[in-house]
Amino acid sequence: MAYQDLDRRRDGIIAGANVTGSFDPNAIPYQYAGVYGTETRVQFPFESQWIQITALTSDTVKYAFLKDGTGGSNYGAVGGNSTTQIMHIKASEIYVLNDAAITVGMSLVPSGTNSYNINTRY
Repeated sequence: MAYQDLDRRRDGIIAGANVTGSFDPNAIPYQYAGVYGTETRVQFPFESQWIQITALTSDTVKYAFLKDGTGGSNYGAVGGNSTTQIMHIKASEIYVLNDAAITVGMSLVPSGTNSYNINTRY
């Protein structure tokens, strides 16, 4: 008989399912909504597992993961009165331009513990 994860968890060799710093598949989504007339930085308390953006008016909403990204060519867009698909993106902040609701599935990883350089290509 093999030594299963259940046995190792019982014996204290591996931790339970809710280990600090792991991604929780059952995380409750958070929602931010606002009028973002200029590019606005929205910070999350924890790293995201996924993000969904809804345009609250008929105007297009621009979003970026880089400061001043909505003013250049480094942005995504959501058509007026529509919603993106769920985007499986791990981020601690997003920059938004226009009236939007941002729904974020949070992980258990505290924001700022991972650093991503969007300009680095491997």
